[in-house]
Amino acid sequence: MKRVAVDIGGTFTDLVWFDEETKELGRTKALSTPSSPEEGLLAALSKAGIEAADIDLFLHATTLITNLIITRSGGTVGFLTTKGFRDVLEIQTGLRPNPYDLQWEKTPPLVPRHLRREIDERIDADGNVLKPPDDAEIEEVLSGLVADGVEALAICLMNSYKNPQHEQRVAEIARKRWPDLHLSVSYEIDPRIREYPRMSTTVVNAYAMPGFTRYGSTLDANIPVRHGIKFMQSSGGVVGAKQAAKAPVNLVYSGPVGGVLGGKLLGSTIGNEDLITVDMGGTSFDVCVIQNGEADEKDELFVQWGIPVRTHTVDIHSIGAGGGSIAEVDPGGALKVGPKSAGSSPGPACYGRGGELPTVTDANLLLGLIRPDRFAMGEIPLDRAAAEKAMSPIADQLGLSIEDAAKGVYRIVNSNMAQAIREITVFKGVDPRAFTMVAFGGGGAQHAVEVAREMDISSVIVPVFPSVFSALGLLSADLHNTASRTILAEVSAVDGKQLEKYFQELEESAKAPLIGEDVVEEVTARRVAYMRYLGQSHELPIELTNSLDGDALYKEFEDAHLARYGTQLGDPAEIVDLKVVAIGRITEREMSVHVSGSKSPPVKATAETAFGEAKVFDRGDLGVGATLKGPALIEEPDTTTYMPADTEASVDEYGNITIEIH
Repeated sequence: MKRVAVDIGGTFTDLVWFDEETKELGRTKALSTPSSPEEGLLAALSKAGIEAADIDLFLHATTLITNLIITRSGGTVGFLTTKGFRDVLEIQTGLRPNPYDLQWEKTPPLVPRHLRREIDERIDADGNVLKPPDDAEIEEVLSGLVADGVEALAICLMNSYKNPQHEQRVAEIARKRWPDLHLSVSYEIDPRIREYPRMSTTVVNAYAMPGFTRYGSTLDANIPVRHGIKFMQSSGGVVGAKQAAKAPVNLVYSGPVGGVLGGKLLGSTIGNEDLITVDMGGTSFDVCVIQNGEADEKDELFVQWGIPVRTHTVDIHSIGAGGGSIAEVDPGGALKVGPKSAGSSPGPACYGRGGELPTVTDANLLLGLIRPDRFAMGEIPLDRAAAEKAMSPIADQLGLSIEDAAKGVYRIVNSNMAQAIREITVFKGVDPRAFTMVAFGGGGAQHAVEVAREMDISSVIVPVFPSVFSALGLLSADLHNTASRTILAEVSAVDGKQLEKYFQELEESAKAPLIGEDVVEEVTARRVAYMRYLGQSHELPIELTNSLDGDALYKEFEDAHLARYGTQLGDPAEIVDLKVVAIGRITEREMSVHVSGSKSPPVKATAETAFGEAKVFDRGDLGVGATLKGPALIEEPDTTTYMPADTEASVDEYGNITIEIH
């Protein structure tokens, strides 16, 4: 039997499998099919020769939810709220990405105004019922929405985080009268204070439900695996398809998280747990910081500006800087790279699939960092002439040679990636020089050393299977489920017994969906309290491991505030929210890559790059203990590692390449 992990990216669908009998790992890639993601997935399975009957556990990461929102191709959603709050989705928060941009237009809500309805009910901020809803009015409003063709309904009433009984009544009526209607109810999805983020999260969930349900049904029909398909969540844990269909909003960051899991596994294996993971795929560049073996986390992200989603997520910063990112000269005459991408169809010009615009991959080919007959396992022979033709307008506009224009593209995308690293490190008080960079994705190893050099990072690790490393990381995932609630309690007045009761209720709720999973070995839980000084607007997550009495909680909060902001105010503090993360540990399997090759690998060829002559090595020839000096290209079936001058690489016992930058 096999464990299979699939990561569907913007350009390629990556597949990794682990054979539980032979203990071997395998990989393959297929071009992604954005209009029908399952086609690329099934093509990858076919290339690998894997049948559904051979699969014991299927783990799946997908950008489907993000794509549905960005492309505005989700379901037709109706929105039901309290009388007087219909336009909160339109008003949003009043924040702007650039307060001085007078031409900026607000991101339109996912639900148009004619599908946003109200009912006359009200619960106050303490949870007291001021006006109960009328069943006849509820049925009338819902009937109108159904008649208008809604596929999904988002229900978010004022102060339901404090008392959900009115939302429960609306949901009860809707489920009884219209059982096929997808329901997203705020007290089930995000029962926490702050009306707009709660509304937005509930609406995004509803918007994704029809598309995800159709996708899940298609996969179930084509891949009927033994334990069902498990979907990667933004939190770094997987969940069963049934649970995922109820809350697809938790899959928004599903795509990039696998690489972070791979980074954590790599760090624990080699004994280096302070890492910066950088994943350069076909469309995006994703960065995450791992400190002391744990990835940074957050509880809110923006799928698009103005559309927040509150969900437990690994803190990943993404920019549009991938192999398919398009280069252009902006109206001011400056060279710009990304965020627009050529994707997989038509793809970069050098793919020969109809693309005419210059991309990062085209630039790398022109610079000699990719050899045309070694790309994507040799299945996509690259067309240098097409890349030159695409780059020519850029060169003409800037008055440069084609090679110099390609160098400009390379340097600008490297600068963009370095800036992304600064935003998740330097801007948060983290010194990147104390970390090791882990570079993966199809293009990561072609850029990593120069990006690291710009950040004064002295070493880069290129792990085994770098092009499919995110899929490889999926194989190490456990099941996750989260439950949370708002309590708004001043720390000095905290009742430890009541707090314990709240946590026990949340643990029971979070653990329930995991206990029945037959792939789970044990279920544990993490407790988190979100705390702030009275008067502050934002909270700090405090993972609780000790006593729940007020003094102990206050000390943990002050220590965390000092670590994050460098200050301890000594002012009164309060607990805003509580959260429990339940973890269903999947039975572990020993996975390893057999490292063959020699300590003195042969030089396969010599390549002329725009930065000088480079020796070419085959990664399969690199044995444990092998050392190389740059300039060099290290080729493998689905990617190339570029070592500039003044670098030296070594291969460890696990097959990872560590490049030291001098």
